Amino acid sequence: MNVRCASCAMTAVPWLVAAALGCGEVTVAEPDAREAADASESSADAAIVEDAANGGSADGDVDEGPAMGVLLFGGNDEDSQVMADTWIWDGERWEEVATGGLPARAIHAATYDEARDRVVVFGGLDDLDEELDDTWEWDGEEWIEVASGEPSARSNHALAYDAARERVVLFGGRGGDLNSLQDTWEWDGETWELVAEDGPAARSGHAMAYDAARERVVLVSGAEDIEPLEDTWEWDGETWELVADEGPAAVSHALSYDPDRERVVLFGGSDNDGLRLQDTWEWDGEAWNDVSTSVSPEERTAHDLAYDGTAGQILLYGGLVEGSSVLRDTVAWDGAAWDDLAPPLPHPYRRNHVLTEIRLPEPN
Repeated sequence: MNVRCASCAMTAVPWLVAAALGCGEVTVAEPDAREAADASESSADAAIVEDAANGGSADGDVDEGPAMGVLLFGGNDEDSQVMADTWIWDGERWEEVATGGLPARAIHAATYDEARDRVVVFGGLDDLDEELDDTWEWDGEEWIEVASGEPSARSNHALAYDAARERVVLFGGRGGDLNSLQDTWEWDGETWELVAEDGPAARSGHAMAYDAARERVVLVSGAEDIEPLEDTWEWDGETWELVADEGPAAVSHALSYDPDRERVVLFGGSDNDGLRLQDTWEWDGEAWNDVSTSVSPEERTAHDLAYDGTAGQILLYGGLVEGSSVLRDTVAWDGAAWDDLAPPLPHPYRRNHVLTEIRLPEPN
């Protein structure tokens, strides 16, 4: 079990609260039967009209939209081998859907281009520890190389998809000379464009997510060479703005956006002393709030987060814990608590991988 109590460091099992404290007898005034029937019929009619206006059918059926899942690619396994496998989470289990196509890599970055229904992967380290400069896309069936040569080769960078502008945004990372980078690039599905060389300090090991409610790409922390940072920046498509200079100070942490609650969620990473963390933070557009719970996933680095649109929760997978043990746990955050989902095997031990939301294929 990969869930531990943060306060006592003992192994714990997630639980459900079955009753509320202070529950007493409650008296409810019941309406007249005819009034209740009229109100029920009126509510049902209104719901059907609203459903039809929102894309449902006139008979009350609601179009729930495409089923969403999560894709995992690459990273290092428990033997530190660099992997090239692709897995998909359907809400209940992991399934390996491809081996190869996209060359093996770790410490790369990925995001989901929802307008084009493509997962975009850039860069990383290959099995010879060489930085990569190639761009690949997953179309639901196979990986296709779509660009190479620029941006420059790098690892430890971050990607996020700006849905309002339909652009994939890349910032920073570590170049082949091991220096941290400060450039901002955008991918429109055909070409990369260098759009800024200022803003946040050069860094690697940072994380980014797109805040859809506010139409901003949010960048958090990382390290400038070896100096950890604790700043938060936002990209509006033209300029970077520093929006917080205090908050979670972490490197090799993970970030994802919860559109239902309109919060950017951060978990784990390592602090200024190099200690792995198990804290949970949320950004509401104005401030960071520490929302850590008494039962939490193990402290870790080299993990990733992605939003599971069907379940309406943030999914955490894998990472590296104290003692250099590699994990393969699947844990979900619903905004109030973490739940170890313990899906059936097989699913891989993994660190330095990527997770991203995807649209699941239509059932046959």
